[in-house]
Amino acid sequence: MEFETFFEAIHGHRPFPWQSEAARWLCAGRPPEVVGVPTGCGKTAMIDVALYHAAYGGPRRIFFIIDRRVVVDEAYLRAERLRQALTDTTSGPLAELAQRLGELQVVRLRGGVHTDESWPWYPERVSIVLSTVDQVGSRLLHRGYGVSSRMWPVHAGFVGNDALYLVDEAHLSSPFVATVQAAASQGADLRLIRLSATPGENSGDMLTLSEQDHELPELKRRLNARKHVSLTSAPSGDAQFVPTMVEQAETVAASHGSGAVIGVVVNQVRTARRIFERLHGKRHETVLLTGRVRPNDRQRTLDQLLPRIHAGRDRHREGSPLFVVATQTVEVGADLDFDALVTELAPLSALRQRFGRVDRLGQLGQSNNHIVARDKFLQKKDSAKAPVYGADLRESWLWLEQATQENSGIDFGALAMAHLLEAMPPPKESASHCPRLLPTHLERFAQTGPDAPRMEPAPWLHGPSRPYREVSVLWRADLNTERPEHWPGHVLERPPQLGEALQLPIHLFRELLSGKGRGDASDLEGTEEPGSSFSDHLGKVMRWRGADEAEIVDGADVVPGDTVLLPASLGGCDAFGWAPGHAGPVEDIGEACAVAEDNRERPFVLRLHPTVDHWMPAESRAEIHEAIRTLHAAEHNFDEEDGPDEEHIETARIALRKRLNDLDHPWLRRLGSTFGYRWLPDGWLVLRREGIEESAARGTDNGRKVPLNEHSDGVAAYAANLAANHPERDRIVRAAKNHDEGKRIHGFQILLHGDAVRAAAGPLLAKSGLSSRSAQKAARERSGLPRGFRHELCSLDYLDDDDGLLRHMVATHHGHGRPWFPPLEDEDGPSAERVHLRGRWASAFANLLQRMGPWRLAELELLVRAADIRRSIEEAQA
Repeated sequence: MEFETFFEAIHGHRPFPWQSEAARWLCAGRPPEVVGVPTGCGKTAMIDVALYHAAYGGPRRIFFIIDRRVVVDEAYLRAERLRQALTDTTSGPLAELAQRLGELQVVRLRGGVHTDESWPWYPERVSIVLSTVDQVGSRLLHRGYGVSSRMWPVHAGFVGNDALYLVDEAHLSSPFVATVQAAASQGADLRLIRLSATPGENSGDMLTLSEQDHELPELKRRLNARKHVSLTSAPSGDAQFVPTMVEQAETVAASHGSGAVIGVVVNQVRTARRIFERLHGKRHETVLLTGRVRPNDRQRTLDQLLPRIHAGRDRHREGSPLFVVATQTVEVGADLDFDALVTELAPLSALRQRFGRVDRLGQLGQSNNHIVARDKFLQKKDSAKAPVYGADLRESWLWLEQATQENSGIDFGALAMAHLLEAMPPPKESASHCPRLLPTHLERFAQTGPDAPRMEPAPWLHGPSRPYREVSVLWRADLNTERPEHWPGHVLERPPQLGEALQLPIHLFRELLSGKGRGDASDLEGTEEPGSSFSDHLGKVMRWRGADEAEIVDGADVVPGDTVLLPASLGGCDAFGWAPGHAGPVEDIGEACAVAEDNRERPFVLRLHPTVDHWMPAESRAEIHEAIRTLHAAEHNFDEEDGPDEEHIETARIALRKRLNDLDHPWLRRLGSTFGYRWLPDGWLVLRREGIEESAARGTDNGRKVPLNEHSDGVAAYAANLAANHPERDRIVRAAKNHDEGKRIHGFQILLHGDAVRAAAGPLLAKSGLSSRSAQKAARERSGLPRGFRHELCSLDYLDDDDGLLRHMVATHHGHGRPWFPPLEDEDGPSAERVHLRGRWASAFANLLQRMGPWRLAELELLVRAADIRRSIEEAQA
């Protein structure tokens, strides 16, 4: 199938000539180092190009990487359109390509939260991953942000093999690019293509617009659109700067007539919010768009906003102007199209990106725009103090002033600016440098476990001067500040979700806890704003690093990359995002996100808690709350000698279900007819439809007995399929077959059966039939196994082979052993002698690492662990 046929079948029109040329380059084995085309010429279509290449032998894991959160979401929508078109076709022009590709998965990574966990278990699928430098880069370096340490190797094995990295606006991410190139030279199986509208000098083998592109009427109109820009300086403090920005925005709006969409872009979130509030106070129609907002809130805003601001809209609209106040988040990729722009001064490369959001398709042909500078930072002595961009602002201003004098104004149109840059070379911008990734660094990154060295990936992603300093923050109304001991129980029943996580610089997170709330932040990932000094105690928060690492910690102990849940009563967020001045409770959007992200393979949970169940009609809430209290009393308040009254309990259950069924709410219908319930620690309920993957992930405690031989054979069969063309296929299958042999020991069989009598009677089990937590706890006590006992190490005793690689895959199939294992609490306990490795394991791991490299070794672990999980999912479905 020709690329042009594929592209037209998806999008309804032919690709631009440069896009077809990119497909030819890739399929000929000559991928460009750089794709350097102007803004508005379709760089995001490189996702289509890479997917087409994957069908004909190219890398099957495609990563589109950009340091703008809104852009990640925009690219995700394009990738989803591709997936849907290829999934729904059984005949026609796409059928052959769909068959070649097989099942396609699209992943959006914006933080380490609950919905990000399952995709690595499907390494055989063609994958399109839309993400940021920090999320992909931290995984590449075996330190995935927001990922439990046991999952670090799995993510590293996925992102470091059979991968193509498309780094959008790569000039913004030069340290990351250098690290990716170093990783590729040291064994990572990945290729890199840089995408940039401003590639600069020394860009290597570059694909640009051809003469055919320039002759296309559609592109010619975009490239020739005039974007006249005027310059103004204003006092630096927001008290004076904000009114100046508002005045210029009103002036520009007046010059463009009724219904105009005016972008107002600044460098910090605090300034953007103040401009938004001032325009809103003057009764202008205004929206605020930053990256410091919860995805679910932003989507609600964009759903209302996009029909009025997306590229290609009908511009003949009467009425008042719309002001879109934003930060750097709109500079690249997002399908936003302003009629005109008023922007705070930024480096020239950033300004070119911002003006690329103006008249993107050339429908207007001409626009009037404005750049406003803070006068203090134009002075040489103060220029280095400028927030976010430092002295680059002054250099940009000097160039702009010279261009204005020599050309009677500045035209930021694509072709006009290209000609101007030829006549007046741009000022050099500060380059971000990073330490070179050396083998000694990789040896340390590849270690995980309790004794692994602490390694922070940020310097290799952003350079030492721009460390990653962000946390994912969520607000929950059911976290009672007076009962923090209840928090883990609540969060485990409603784990963090992608749509409710706000990415926040750690100094702002600490300011929120300390009550200072200054609110300075940009929308550039990896930037660090100067913070205040903080005490060693900032109050309790709930830290989430996966279900096995959910704990209450002091806010001072939170580190970059963590996911943190806060009581909604703390404030700090509104519908437009980060709002340190917002003292009211933050809206808990857990249920709204659950509905938006519902997936039959994941659990679906509704909390029947008074703080969050306002989605129910008021008259029904009171009745349902009373039914819950009645059921709780029946299950928990009974005479110990007589035991629970099962008839009374069943009557209370029926009454509650009837009231819920009478409610006939669409959210309740999603639970299905067989939903269960669990009690929260404070006596309220969650209703839940258990997900297939969740049941599998619980390992031995999935509530269904699975014989050991049956499970081992099934895992080996999955491994054979996942590793069908892998050079180490035989070892992978043997590791899968033997991974759980350590469960044969009597103590572990007591743990699985529940007592010694059933364990002796058999059969040998791999998965327990014990579903209640009390039964599982009792079985562990009867087993006599010391805490910290690992059955993986016992499995080594059953191997009749000293093959180091085989032993490594068996011992690491739960994420331990690289090279460290959890310590045993009781070194003299029953079966403890089986897990002593007598000091040989660390040296064996070091030898394997040197021989195979960190990513190839991690891939082998990924395949064995994926086979185990996938077989467990199948068992849970049975």
